[in-house]
Amino acid sequence: NGKRITDTRYHQAMKRNPQSQDRGLTEDQHRQIARDTVTRLVRQEVLLQEADKLGIEVSDEEVARTILGIDGFADESGEFSQELYIRHLKRFGTTQAQFELDIRNDLLLSRLQDVAMQATSVDEAEIRERWFDEMTSFELDLVTVRALAFYDDVLPSEAELETFIAENRPEIRAFY
Repeated sequence: NGKRITDTRYHQAMKRNPQSQDRGLTEDQHRQIARDTVTRLVRQEVLLQEADKLGIEVSDEEVARTILGIDGFADESGEFSQELYIRHLKRFGTTQAQFELDIRNDLLLSRLQDVAMQATSVDEAEIRERWFDEMTSFELDLVTVRALAFYDDVLPSEAELETFIAENRPEIRAFY
């Protein structure tokens, strides 16, 4: 919708993605992770724009409460540690303002999802139909093999032939 996603934002998202740090990936796998990251950033931006259109907001107090509630920022006594918070920001190469914006955006997206869920109504018949469609579909690969291809591999003994003929005499007579 005309808003740019900056290289900085892309590189930060890639840096936070543990998959992108895996040195054992092929070039194609790295390209796929990069494409997935761009797709995720674009999707997030579109959803944030929708939240803005709907007037959904998150207060500074909500952002602060969320940050204070993150266990990784708590010291041994369970209290918020500014030192641990700053260390975390440095480790991930982000600023306090950007981290707080990320938290705000996460809260906005969560609130947008809640609004969408409240507005969605599905009756039982639709649920049954969807369940039936999803649970009864399957993929089938069919391979045709001619029996003649195996005839040379099958060498029954005289005793096996006699037993087979004795057990299947009515079917053999009907066939011939």
